[in-house]
Amino acid sequence: SNVTVINALDDSLGTPVLIGAPQVWAVARSDSARIYVLDTSGAVLAINTLSDMVMPNSPVASAGAGANFMFLDSKAQRLYVTNPIANTLSIFDISEANPLAPVNPLTSPSGIDLSQGATPAYHPVSVTGIGDGSRAYVAAFQLPSCT
Repeated sequence: SNVTVINALDDSLGTPVLIGAPQVWAVARSDSARIYVLDTSGAVLAINTLSDMVMPNSPVASAGAGANFMFLDSKAQRLYVTNPIANTLSIFDISEANPLAPVNPLTSPSGIDLSQGATPAYHPVSVTGIGDGSRAYVAAFQLPSCT
């Protein structure tokens, strides 16, 4: 599966960027240096826009299978990824020193559990932040209990 590159000045197509799994979401950094792509397996890939090549990540960034939405906070240099299947929010550092690394790898590798034991669980579907980078807000829903 590929990410299509389109020159917005003349509508010409560039060389596609090979990703692997089908893509779910893409966001761009405000400095235009990178594009971040979320695929159906939950992998988050960084594309260098100067070379149109996937940047190597170590360790591989993943929000888990079922991840469906990304928000890039350029002020805080964070990438937020929701996963309604796992009920998690994954946060990645996107600073120059760290192309794509979990913010706190000591917590669950698949992200922050937004349900915190609640029944029924909270399923996050989108996230946004405020301009100063101090807070993120997660929209989530609960499915009614079938008991």
